[in-house]
Amino acid sequence: MQPLAVVALADELRADVVETLARLTADGVAVKVISGDDPSTVAALARQAGLEPGEPVAGPALAGLSEQELDAVVGRTTVFGRIAPEQKERLVDALRRQGGYVAMVGDGVNDARALKRAHVGVAMASGSAVTRDVADIVLTGDSLGALLPAAHEGRRIITGISTSMQVFLARVGTQGLVILAVTMLGLGFPYSPANVGLTLLTVGVPTLFLTAWARPQAPDPHLLTTLWRFVVPAMLVTAAAGVAVYTRLYTGLLEGLSGTDLPPFVRDEFEDYTGLSSDDVGFAEAAATIGAQTGLSTFVSYAAFLLVLFLKPPNRWFAAWTRPDGDRRPALLVAALVVVFSAGLFWPSFTDYFGLTEAADPVFQIVLPALVVWFAVLTAAYRLRVLERALGLTGTLSPPPAPQELPPAAPRG
Repeated sequence: MQPLAVVALADELRADVVETLARLTADGVAVKVISGDDPSTVAALARQAGLEPGEPVAGPALAGLSEQELDAVVGRTTVFGRIAPEQKERLVDALRRQGGYVAMVGDGVNDARALKRAHVGVAMASGSAVTRDVADIVLTGDSLGALLPAAHEGRRIITGISTSMQVFLARVGTQGLVILAVTMLGLGFPYSPANVGLTLLTVGVPTLFLTAWARPQAPDPHLLTTLWRFVVPAMLVTAAAGVAVYTRLYTGLLEGLSGTDLPPFVRDEFEDYTGLSSDDVGFAEAAATIGAQTGLSTFVSYAAFLLVLFLKPPNRWFAAWTRPDGDRRPALLVAALVVVFSAGLFWPSFTDYFGLTEAADPVFQIVLPALVVWFAVLTAAYRLRVLERALGLTGTLSPPPAPQELPPAAPRG
């Protein structure tokens, strides 16, 4: 007998699978290999793909396990073989019970149930029609590597949205508390409709740039907790300082306008803004309200700009809530906003548009010292974790994590 040929039957790995799995692992994704083939065969392929399979588990060994026992096995096992369709579904449920955000990749009809149970179902374009129908994502090129750029872009978007939420909620919470406190004190209404337009500078512009500059970061498992730990101290301290500024200006202007304490040019300015003569009934109250609104809006605007430095600290001096991430662009944005807003306070068209009086000594004599006090108090509140101590949560909550930027995903051809 003379041999004519050697035939070898083997599964071939895709060219980019090793790099793809390595990047997923580096991004903190726990990779599990689930197959209907023999566990030893699946483990050998997983090892070729760069995974450490450990001790593979066969489907029959999972049949009689309780949920707690299954969770323990799933937590320590990477490779599963001889897995039936219903067992794939149980494995997905076990991962979800452990708090994981589960993505399931499959191409056959027997993967459909598991795909539906996962948070994200991913199907191959060459797979069965049933699998494609139930999947959330279909890989048209049948390459798992296509998920890497999508995952990085998704994480960048999530980072940008969370930053926008922190800025927006801090501003809205501050306004709500100020309105509630001032009206309860019977000192008029703290904002005019025109003042609200300053939100364009204090929220709109910062969130536009911060979202555009967002970088993909490892997901925060305690996103809502991190959110309120930043927002609540910011809005409480800012609202308290804002109410103090408003009250001080209102009472001071009311006394000055009722007597002869203010210079004639200041009195004339308030007459122009109110449309009333200084001899008219209600002039003092109307003028004091406008002046106090100007002081409050000026203070809150500056505080909103500086709050970005707490959220994205450029150096350790501002790093009271989290550690610096090395990005200097937010600090440059804050500097630009402060310069533009400060210049606008001396430009009549700007002040008229936003319902402010022109910059005057009483405003800056109160607003600027209040900003210094506000900065010191908010820094102490973040560094000393005053809110958590007040709620008795210091033993259960860890400090906000430092931003962990992920390496950029390789572009797909």
